Amino acid sequence: MRFSIEADSQEEFDEKRPELLKAIAGNRLEVEIREKGQRKAMEQRPQFYRAQEEIFDHWDSKFQAMILDIKREIADVLS
Repeated sequence: MRFSIEADSQEEFDEKRPELLKAIAGNRLEVEIREKGQRKAMEQRPQFYRAQEEIFDHWDSKFQAMILDIKREIADVLS
């Protein structure tokens, strides 16, 4: 796809950029325009400290093991 854009100034182009992107995407694609680095409110974010991720992974594995044990015990009681 090729197209050309004529604008009198960079400011005019910048003002019309969101409309241009939405027009190019058409109605088949959903376009969300936000500034670089801007995140959604409930978006998962990377851990600030590397150790934080390791701690979460450790306790998550312990939690998953506990859940499996509970499921096995419940299955034993029900059978």
